[in-house]
Amino acid sequence: KRFPADLATEDEYQRFIFDTARMTPIDQRAAFQAIYRSLLDKSQGPKGGALLSYLDADFLSARFSRISYSTDGYWAETCVTKEYLEEWLSKRQDSITSAEFALFLNGVIPARQPPDVHCFTRGKGVLEVYAKLDDGKEHTIRVLLRELAGPGDDIAQEAEPLQARGREYVGYLSEKLPLRFEQRAGIAVSQERADHLDRMRSGENESKNG
Repeated sequence: KRFPADLATEDEYQRFIFDTARMTPIDQRAAFQAIYRSLLDKSQGPKGGALLSYLDADFLSARFSRISYSTDGYWAETCVTKEYLEEWLSKRQDSITSAEFALFLNGVIPARQPPDVHCFTRGKGVLEVYAKLDDGKEHTIRVLLRELAGPGDDIAQEAEPLQARGREYVGYLSEKLPLRFEQRAGIAVSQERADHLDRMRSGENESKNG
């Protein structure tokens, strides 16, 4: 969704990759590997900025948009501990020019569940902190606040408890550091089907075995 249509040079694309990695967040090595796997089906390749600048922007945008992923798995891989977040903010608090946060909730529903039933089998609630530093660069840090297990009702019913827990924790951060946090957007609620996750895992296995 963030892929630009107006970049042209290798250096511009290289900076875009670095910016996107910080906002995902994943380390730079993983970011470049993701690009190579998406475009070349390899774990290595030429300089990322050079590769993107060589290809058509519309093709790249369409290609990246077709790649599916699991929100549940994505959060599991990119969430850090509260201790890590607090240490990260504490080390950089003199350089932070603005701090915002947002809350997200995702539920996994059974594969064979009727479309008009919204009971989830597991779910996660996360807090994202967006810290902009005095060098102009913005960083995302994602923390798991709630992990829901076992059969439940509509995942949207968990939004209010997550909102309360998120505001409580942000208040704690504001007093400890101290920093002023603004809420970037209202809580976002999503869900995904378990069969979608199973298909993705099957595709990953086939790719590794192939």
